[in-house]
Amino acid sequence: MPGKHPNVCLTKALTLGAALICHIDAVKAGFPSIKNLVTFGDSFMDEFGIGSAYNANVTHEYDGVTYIKSPESGDYVPLITEETMMSIWIGTNDVGYDSLLMNPQEGVSVVNTTACVLDWMKVLYDQGMRNFLLQNMIPLYRAPFYSPDGYNNKYWNVPHNQTEWSILMAEMVQASNELYALRTKYIAPSQFPGARIGLFDSFGLFNDIYNNPWKYLVGPDYNVKDAINACRYPEGSSELICVNQPPEVHDSFLWWDEIHPSEQTNRVIARHLLAALKGTSPFVSWYGSVYAS
Repeated sequence: MPGKHPNVCLTKALTLGAALICHIDAVKAGFPSIKNLVTFGDSFMDEFGIGSAYNANVTHEYDGVTYIKSPESGDYVPLITEETMMSIWIGTNDVGYDSLLMNPQEGVSVVNTTACVLDWMKVLYDQGMRNFLLQNMIPLYRAPFYSPDGYNNKYWNVPHNQTEWSILMAEMVQASNELYALRTKYIAPSQFPGARIGLFDSFGLFNDIYNNPWKYLVGPDYNVKDAINACRYPEGSSELICVNQPPEVHDSFLWWDEIHPSEQTNRVIARHLLAALKGTSPFVSWYGSVYAS
């Protein structure tokens, strides 16, 4: 979950060099021709963080996955376009504490965040890509950092109104997702003729995990409000106190730390992305000229 916002296109590392290419078995339904999944998004694909997105104990390199860096020549990795799905998940950090929430810039809003997605779709479309899967924003206001019960932590230790933060975050996320839906359904199909465009409802998936953890997490005790690695500043103290949960309960948590999802949650996301390619995920809707009735 990526990016900061100094320019119109807010996310900083969305280049082909910052992408992760997964070679997958051809699926038998939905998209039988897809053999490559190229994912975009800073938190997983920063060039400096390969295999270690936000904590070395959470993400690891896997066999069968090609990790690439942007070549200095500017050449693109050769991929057969009809066999490749481009998955784009950007914008979440753009509404966060170091961006629109507490450090806004004049003339920059969630409109720019969602427009950035289509800007990058155009770059990829102009290179011949025709299969796109866009992921909307998760309900950040449920994360320990931004929830009404949030606390000063390793990311932010400055006095603020936590309730106001949570309400504002909910408004920005839901407004952004409405814009994602409108752009994907009504603008993108005409802007990118011949493209297949899916909108993956990350917001809905995370809410379902939150409301029905038994379907996704490993019990018997589920925890969707706290973090595995929780670091807080007690009131009136300048000493950061961290509490780490034992490994045997990690898969029962929705959140790894105050902002990031747990490894188990990432497994759930990956499972549903694959299901989307098989045409079986309830969290994706497809648009584009090839889907016109």
